[in-house]
Amino acid sequence: MMWIFDNVCRVAHYYLFYLFKKNQNDMDEGCKHLYYFIYNHILKNTSFKYDKLDFFKMLLKEYNDSYEEYDFLNTYIEKIKEDILEKKKNLIEMYDNLDNFNKKKRQENQKSCVYINKCIEIYKKYTEKCKSSSDLFCSELNQFIERYNKHMENDFPCDNIQKFLPYFGRSNVNVIILIPIILITLILSILYILYKFTPLASCINSKKMKKKRSINEILHESENRENNSNRRPYNISYRLSE
Repeated sequence: MMWIFDNVCRVAHYYLFYLFKKNQNDMDEGCKHLYYFIYNHILKNTSFKYDKLDFFKMLLKEYNDSYEEYDFLNTYIEKIKEDILEKKKNLIEMYDNLDNFNKKKRQENQKSCVYINKCIEIYKKYTEKCKSSSDLFCSELNQFIERYNKHMENDFPCDNIQKFLPYFGRSNVNVIILIPIILITLILSILYILYKFTPLASCINSKKMKKKRSINEILHESENRENNSNRRPYNISYRLSE
């Protein structure tokens, strides 16, 4: 299990360093993108049995405790919630699926339609909630819908699939996302290459580390909580979606 942490830690280290140097105001939005990247490209493809949110918080705390100048992450760690991360993960996934559709529709029309289905599936999850809500997520979702509908105006090769997505409530397409989807995807893609093709190494500088519990201890506690939750009628720990 430690090799997973080492790999994720390497990617997170460079990414958080980039965010800190670029603009600390981007940290909140940037950390949501980091959660999506870690889950989608690493944890989802492994037999990772620990609570994802606990692992993500632990990762941020390790980085925060290692460098005194990054102490501001404590505030973010305290307020972060799984439903917020899950919404952001779903939103980014919709953009990814739309991009994949546009890349493949010229070569494989019908096969590319699977990406549209994935977009619609995620869209339907928030139909009822966003009908009567104008929160930031629903506004960002409307911004995605605008982009989606524009792409479907000229060329839509999919049969028996909804072509346009209705907006939720009052369309607020002027919402500004703190970090552009394209830019953040590019940065994380580069870091993923580093993760895949560089030797494993700890991203924590021991000389700068403060006293803290070992990673093994934290993971062990997480596993114990996981086992205890299995005795309940349902297990919240494994649920990533709302």
